[in-house]
Amino acid sequence: MRKLSLALLSLLALVPFAAVGAQDAIVPSVTVTDQFVQDDTVTINEVVSAAPGWIVIHIDNEGRPGPVAGYAPVVEGSNADVVITLDMTMATPKLFAMLHDDTGEAGVYEFGTVEGADRPVAVDGKVVTPAFWTVTHMRASSQAVIGGDNVPVVEGASAADMMMAPVVTIESVLSDVAGFVVIHIDNDGAPGPVAGWGWFAEGLTEAIEINLDLGVDPTAVVWPMLHVDTGVIGEYEFGMVEGADLPISVDGAVVTFPIAAMPSLTVASQALGEGGTLTIKEAVIDADGWLVIHVSDNGAPGRVIGGVALAAGAHSNVVITLDDAAAAGEQVFPMLHYDTNVIGEYEFGTVEGADAPVFVAEAVVVVPLTVEG
Repeated sequence: MRKLSLALLSLLALVPFAAVGAQDAIVPSVTVTDQFVQDDTVTINEVVSAAPGWIVIHIDNEGRPGPVAGYAPVVEGSNADVVITLDMTMATPKLFAMLHDDTGEAGVYEFGTVEGADRPVAVDGKVVTPAFWTVTHMRASSQAVIGGDNVPVVEGASAADMMMAPVVTIESVLSDVAGFVVIHIDNDGAPGPVAGWGWFAEGLTEAIEINLDLGVDPTAVVWPMLHVDTGVIGEYEFGMVEGADLPISVDGAVVTFPIAAMPSLTVASQALGEGGTLTIKEAVIDADGWLVIHVSDNGAPGRVIGGVALAAGAHSNVVITLDDAAAAGEQVFPMLHYDTNVIGEYEFGTVEGADAPVFVAEAVVVVPLTVEG
């Protein structure tokens, strides 16, 4: 018995520590893509649940989850391709897939009928409920495809790299016909001349990359627009061949909307949040940098009273804690800066030439923000 025990111990010593250690905590999540309803059902790509629960389809109620149109049980761990039957008398073009727990009678969905039962699951204080669409739809986000005037030169970048055409990436298109995503530059708040296009197939097409025409003067905002492919297949002919490749409409509206294509800031008037915070709706920057808050000095940016580091890309709902909230007054100026000297250290005004403001079309990227009382 002693020899067997020693042999067993020797074998166990060969087992990797991770195999016998505690399991990592499960982080609940829901992954779902836009899709057309098939036989009154939708399919959720993956549901990760920390315990047995429910994946519930809520209809759209003015941009928020509304009444329930269907649900299905999920087990602890990963659940792939979960099919849910919808009540089609309730279904809306936009739906929400929400993860709920199963805390009442096991196996019986009781949220809304039994107090406290089967509540929505939250991660970091946010309910797990991504939205998806069941009609023709395009997903495209702001992106700094055209750099600021003074963007720092990337180490190792060649002259050829710097001359490459900017690329707009469309996240996905759901369509019942093949067609084109056409990038229009801005014309006084509406789609203007065409700067590029990319083809998509019937169904769901993801990650469509569109090279912009270097011969078209860029604008800070561009308008992706869906067009059907009705002429020579694969050849964009709208405006050149009568009746060909017309824009696609849903409920009488052309599928298009503006997105930022250069470094930019989008803000909304607001009161200071708890702890002296401000939230910037969107910040787009083409290199690592800073989003800083300047006080108003007679209607112009003054000293800095707060800021956060930003990685290159688009950022939504950026929360900044002010170092001197009392100095905010009735107006402040959010401003973008590049991080150009000691990385991770804001040095503008203290080190000559460091961390300069971002310029686009020879103007600093800065906007006024009204601080409500």
